[in-house]
Amino acid sequence: MNFSGLSLDQAPPIKVPFLYFLSAPLFALIALSVLLIGGFDSFSQFSHTTIASLHLVTIGFFSFVMFGALTQMLPVIASATISHVTRIPFVAFVLMVFGLLSMVIGLVWYTPSSFTFSYIALGFGFITALLSLFHAIASIVHITPTIRFVFASLGVALFVVLLGVFLLYGFANEDINILHYMVMHIHSVYAVFGFAFLLIVGVSFQILPMFYVAPDFSRYMQQWYMPVFLVLLLVWGGVNLFPLDAELYVKIALVAMVLLYLYEFYRKLITRKRKINDATIRYFQTGIVSLFFGLFLWIWDYNAHTIMVASILIGIFLFSIMQGMLYKIVPFLVWFHLNAKGYMSIPVTTQIIEAKRVTMQYKLFVSGAVLLILGVFQAIFFYSAVAVLFASFVLLEYNLIEAFVLYKNTLKKQPDFDMQSFKG
Repeated sequence: MNFSGLSLDQAPPIKVPFLYFLSAPLFALIALSVLLIGGFDSFSQFSHTTIASLHLVTIGFFSFVMFGALTQMLPVIASATISHVTRIPFVAFVLMVFGLLSMVIGLVWYTPSSFTFSYIALGFGFITALLSLFHAIASIVHITPTIRFVFASLGVALFVVLLGVFLLYGFANEDINILHYMVMHIHSVYAVFGFAFLLIVGVSFQILPMFYVAPDFSRYMQQWYMPVFLVLLLVWGGVNLFPLDAELYVKIALVAMVLLYLYEFYRKLITRKRKINDATIRYFQTGIVSLFFGLFLWIWDYNAHTIMVASILIGIFLFSIMQGMLYKIVPFLVWFHLNAKGYMSIPVTTQIIEAKRVTMQYKLFVSGAVLLILGVFQAIFFYSAVAVLFASFVLLEYNLIEAFVLYKNTLKKQPDFDMQSFKG
């Protein structure tokens, strides 16, 4: 692994990213529970239980994993300074948790007062987290392609949050009209392709060379991909807000851009120098395949079933990439923080989470994902999917806790110090 250029001095306490990481699978479990409350008959695009579950996943899992990773990555890989690094992420976390749970209560039991608290708490929570990260990026001296992608992603995220506040305000005041549904469409697509996807692209520039000794992404990918993609995303939003016949063509252009990244990503995987074939590689491969098919269904957009299957496939991509990255980032963080303390007798990254359990969790996730696609059409597959995915996320939570407990236990043992780390 290539750990050159990392800053030991700027790293925030390990409890900061782990606050987000350890919470993420719990929200996936709550999402599955909400799906179960709604049942098969409510498993559709616009049902309130499906929307609640979707946001438990997008905010409680995806956003938390991304915020947790960024609070650690920006100081370590770019020497960024995050002000009040223990307090601000905690305040943002608490606001987002209570705002998210209030939104779920409002959607499942339709209580308008819950939406009022939700848009206030979620709005302030996200803006607090985003402004903290923007401030950190402003302190960076050497701006890399990864940092540019992160900045663009967070910029889109801020816009997505403002759209979300508008939508929740409409729910709170029971003012739902055609504009509400148009904004909802833009909100969801921008969240996936603008926030999550661009962030994954930027982070992959760092993750693949660092953990797999893969070649750097091509210059055109690092230089012009993001601005072209943002322009297409902006045009897509425009043709949806002011319905025009050009939407299909813009969709095709966006899909072509995403496929270009998938091709580059796959090339880096097969040309990597570290030829391991662990569960993280399989997660990445699964993500590539699921997004490939999901994109074509998104273009087709034939009926409600097609939209649901496309959404699930794109969701599988996000889950797969993020779980694969989690299984690389978390062991690295444990090793990194112990090493930064000058300890010598510490486990290597491959010993921090048991590989067999990671593989088992991957198999459960893929099995549950396939069943969920089938569950769009048949109730028995829907309920089976919920059960299998529940087991998968319980195991993911256990694996992450195992890593954190190992860190704590290693500290208690007080291994021999490497006194060289304290010189100079």
